[in-house]
Amino acid sequence: MKVLMSPARMLKGRNNFIDIVVSGLESEGLEVSHWRPYRPGQTGDIFHIHWPETIPAFYARTGGTVIGPLCELNFWDTVQRVKRSKGAVVWTAHNITPHGLSEAACKRWEEFISRLLSELTGVIYLTRTSELAMKARYDVLKSVPAATVHHPHYGTAMPAPSGRDYRLEWGVKPEARVLAHIGLMSRIKGTLKLAEEFAKYSSPSDTLLLAGHADPDLEADLRQALNAAQGQCILKFGWLTDQEVVDLHAAVNTVCFFGENYLNSGTIMQALTMNRQVSALDTPWIEELRSHVGADWLKAVESSAPLPATLATNLPTGAAPDLSRFSPEAVARDHKFAYKQFLEANR
Repeated sequence: MKVLMSPARMLKGRNNFIDIVVSGLESEGLEVSHWRPYRPGQTGDIFHIHWPETIPAFYARTGGTVIGPLCELNFWDTVQRVKRSKGAVVWTAHNITPHGLSEAACKRWEEFISRLLSELTGVIYLTRTSELAMKARYDVLKSVPAATVHHPHYGTAMPAPSGRDYRLEWGVKPEARVLAHIGLMSRIKGTLKLAEEFAKYSSPSDTLLLAGHADPDLEADLRQALNAAQGQCILKFGWLTDQEVVDLHAAVNTVCFFGENYLNSGTIMQALTMNRQVSALDTPWIEELRSHVGADWLKAVESSAPLPATLATNLPTGAAPDLSRFSPEAVARDHKFAYKQFLEANR
């Protein structure tokens, strides 16, 4: 089976999720190639799309040039070519609302997603609750064949800890509590809410780490929000290496995820992979994930005042979250099974 994926290997080093998925599919005997916006004539048994918002975003970013429209035309040409050959056009619905789109891209997004939904052969959801939420948002999805394939854990993708002691470098006492958001930051992920909560409720003995990429506007708002914080604030803005991600997790107690309108997050899976407790707003998909990994490891907190509940959490000792459902091998098998189902339904 040949899988044309957007994106595939081109994000290596920037998106471990894609690397894990592609490696898993290849280990199952599938041939995976990367869809290239500028190359005509691409095809496969499966055209698997992960983040379709990149197409209207690129269109908007290129302004009045012909590059954006040509890339979009090539995308739709690929969709039709795959369907004409009785292949399957598949979308992994990561979230209801794409994050990071400009105003111009948002205007194009609604038109773009409406057309894409009408062309789909199958949809992959990362959780059962996300399937319900997506079908409530887009009624057309109720008639599209669906499968649930979980987000893989990162155990096979990350290096071993280097031994670097960030707590010692920061001057944080061993018994002190360190809260964190590690990885890509955005408003929809609740990073600003975390900063505002820390400024409101932290004590001088608390430490907050914000590490990862943030757009300039969000970075400025985060700095401003933390001006009034009593606790120590450690800000490390910029793209992180895998080694930094591992070593920073080793220095923190709890990763906080205060996004409300979210259906899945690699930030949470990354923390759980590294045996770090996560505190997240109580939403249906968080409850589903808790049922798999264990309630001690994923604490659901109320949105009205999530930080006090986070600070009062007792950490599990000598244990690890149950990530068996999220192994790369299981995810690869589930993808392969879903592809076969979609192809059969289309032929």
